[in-house]
Amino acid sequence: MTPELPQNIEAERALLGAALISQDAFLRVLPWMHAAWFYQERHRDLYQALLDIRAAGGTPDVKALMIALTGGGTLDKLGGVSYLAGLLEGVMPWQIEDYGREIERCAVLRALVGAGTKITQLGYSHDLAADEALGSAHQQLAKITVRSGTTGLITFDTLADRQYEWLNAGVVPGICTGFRDLDDITGGLHNGDLILVAARPSMGKTALLLNLADRIARGGEYDCLIFSLEMGRGDIAIRMACGEVHLDSNLLRGRPDQAALEKARIPAGPVNELHETIADPQVVARQLLQPHDAPDHSTPLPLAEVSSRSSASPICPRTLGA
Repeated sequence: MTPELPQNIEAERALLGAALISQDAFLRVLPWMHAAWFYQERHRDLYQALLDIRAAGGTPDVKALMIALTGGGTLDKLGGVSYLAGLLEGVMPWQIEDYGREIERCAVLRALVGAGTKITQLGYSHDLAADEALGSAHQQLAKITVRSGTTGLITFDTLADRQYEWLNAGVVPGICTGFRDLDDITGGLHNGDLILVAARPSMGKTALLLNLADRIARGGEYDCLIFSLEMGRGDIAIRMACGEVHLDSNLLRGRPDQAALEKARIPAGPVNELHETIADPQVVARQLLQPHDAPDHSTPLPLAEVSSRSSASPICPRTLGA
């Protein structure tokens, strides 16, 4: 016997009733609640109707809902007036967020069941390479999203106070790059920034990005993930090794002499983890963005340089420096 999918119909009814009774309650779940999370189709349709009424500038109460659903017999299909009246019985609007969290929980569990079924099918597939199967499995799990618990809204006063605190403390509000002049101009690197480094060939774009990654990772608070469409992993490793000992990487091209090779050997500790066998950059990026033993405020920092070549070579210097 197939087990029943996770669902809580009573929570769905209670949330709809609370939203109809109290507009203040409805506003508390409006920023994060999705109609698709409801298990019963008519509940999805009713909640979507409330969203449509509000989007049109109306007040999503019982009267407005009845008017919106009257045309085409939609109201009767969804249970009629008696069903709407039943939604209002025994409802506690102040618990609407609890109802919403329970509906979300069930929706996430149903999504996990669906993803697990698809991943199981991948496991029995004889046509996919291992890397391709893993990439598809990660994509299935990545589609399942859970609300962060915040609407992303912040008052101007709060934001201004935070900025003033940073300014008064004389610290860089973003992630320090280690280049003081650059930090003075940008205020450090910030979430959401897209910084393009543009210059003619052989002007030091790659060297700059590798130095940024090196300096930031040495701080011990952040990880750096590098995607290069210009150089292979081995070339990047050589560039980083030469940077450690202040050696011109051009000396290692062709047939380098023994002195250059010896000098390029990395001392113990400077680069203690390099991912040299990477098949799918998307899979690796998802894995590296998962939390690992790091401070709560740590944030993986992606650095990317784009050129006209077609092969991507990600390398992750997890923590640089002894």
